[in-house]
Amino acid sequence: MGMCFKTEDEAHKFYCKYVEKAGFQPKKANKTDYTRYLRCNNYGIGKYYKGNEAKRVRGKTTKKTSCLAFIKLKFRRDKENSEEFVEITDVRLNHNHVLLPKPTETKQMRAHK
Repeated sequence: MGMCFKTEDEAHKFYCKYVEKAGFQPKKANKTDYTRYLRCNNYGIGKYYKGNEAKRVRGKTTKKTSCLAFIKLKFRRDKENSEEFVEITDVRLNHNHVLLPKPTETKQMRAHK
């Protein structure tokens, strides 16, 4: 926490490097004028299929596991120079699912190609 970057893209690239080594996929989420959350792709609750089960084509299950891992970026302005920068203000790195730490497996993920 407390790391600063010049732009949001620099912070996202930094997070993507960590994510690739840790073995999961990133997801940009919840942007406001002052904050941005970079979350694990398994964040959230999957939608349960409520239609006619006989017409269902695939038995695909959701990958959402309500994972709460994230970093929170805060957009700040320097008082002296009035230059904008991005600061990491909150971090949670605990996942509730299996990670893929092997480089051969993480290279196959869409975010790391």
